[in-house]
Amino acid sequence: MEVRIAISIAISTHVTSVVFCETRENPGGFMRNDARAEWQQGTNANALTRGSRICWRRTLARGAMASLLILTMNDAFGAGYEKNIMWSGRHGGQAGASLSTVEGSEALYWNPAGLVSSRLGHDVTLNLSPTYSRFQGSISSDGENRKSDEQYILPFGLMYGSTRSEKWGWGIGSYASGGTTAKYENVPIGAFTLRPTIESKIQLIEVAAGAGYRVNEQWQLGVAWRAGFVSAKLSSAAATAFTVPAAGVALTASQIDDLEGEELVGLKLGAQYRPSEVWGLGLSFRTEYDFELDGTATGQRETTLAPGSVTTLAGGPATVKSRFPMQLNFGGHWNIVPDAWRAYAEYGFTQYSRVKTLEINATLSGAALPNIAQNWKDQHHVRLAGEFLRTNWPVRFGYVFTSQVVPESDARATFSAPGTGHTLTLGTGRDVMADRLHVDMALESSWITGDVSPTASPAQGGDYETIGYALHLGAAYLF
Repeated sequence: MEVRIAISIAISTHVTSVVFCETRENPGGFMRNDARAEWQQGTNANALTRGSRICWRRTLARGAMASLLILTMNDAFGAGYEKNIMWSGRHGGQAGASLSTVEGSEALYWNPAGLVSSRLGHDVTLNLSPTYSRFQGSISSDGENRKSDEQYILPFGLMYGSTRSEKWGWGIGSYASGGTTAKYENVPIGAFTLRPTIESKIQLIEVAAGAGYRVNEQWQLGVAWRAGFVSAKLSSAAATAFTVPAAGVALTASQIDDLEGEELVGLKLGAQYRPSEVWGLGLSFRTEYDFELDGTATGQRETTLAPGSVTTLAGGPATVKSRFPMQLNFGGHWNIVPDAWRAYAEYGFTQYSRVKTLEINATLSGAALPNIAQNWKDQHHVRLAGEFLRTNWPVRFGYVFTSQVVPESDARATFSAPGTGHTLTLGTGRDVMADRLHVDMALESSWITGDVSPTASPAQGGDYETIGYALHLGAAYLF
């Protein structure tokens, strides 16, 4: 789920005169006069974060060169705020390609047209997808790469579906639709004794209810209403220079805890077209919704003029705003050899170009925390998959290509890397308990790599990488 929030610092020693540059949003496009005056007087350490692009030269205490790095809360594999495959033991094995074939309660997430099942009755499904992720990237102007802590998340899906007639079916459920954890603990920054933890943790859960309608033997339509519930925790650090009462650097660690919010308006529409037993098509459309999170900001500060002395800063209420964008998916399946070989192909578009800025409204000791410019690109993904059915344990396999979302100029060590993404999957499953219980499992390996030029300001040049592994487990009980 990438929400850009954390800020990390790197300090290099033995520098006495440096030029700082930073880019931030400001409706006027330049630093306000009052902010410039505050900076020149040394009374507002954060004044320079208000300009659109500001550079300044200051003589610093020996051993303190600060370079700022904006970090992000992001999904580990698909870029944006969501994974290519959040969960599903059944459909995870075929790379999430399911638009034209999904039916039953899981259709609430994949394509609500499948809520009217080919089988009369009820089903309950439970899916758990333990996921491991790790980030790597440059966090300072010296180009040194740093690896994040290893992180684990547990996306899930719990749903109930019912088809009581050949025409109608419906379902309700809750599931993880996005989420991530990126964490750098005890980051050493020069000679400062304050060693902040840089963390961005987000969880986006949806509760949904929907219905499917069979128009005729070829067409099915569906709609689902979605409510999104978002929670987050954000920790950051930033270094700023000052000249009064003497030249020095202040290291500020900030935390925004207990962030929570919800959005009750969101729809997913779907259609399935099956003209024969040989092939079929599917379509799904997800509407965009904005979300606003409320939490509490706290912070600490240490300066080079008083090494070892950490001061607690006055915090208060905090608000973070962003949006979960529109998504359109289209694809189909083809039974190459009936009851033996089936192929899948899908294309998806997510309008991440609508995510320009992460709005932050919070202060520490009267100084405002800046907004975070994101400037993401629209996401395109292609899913290709196959399934061999002529065995008690069918073999499913797939591949997902994902276009670059994070631009090189905004590459950060906890973004998904600024490059194209790749996902490989392998899975299987079978019926047990007299066809009443169906169990599925799948393995997923995903990676994104990207190289950033040292001149790609404000990003730090270097090699970036995001890797992830997931085990998708699912069970469906039919009655």
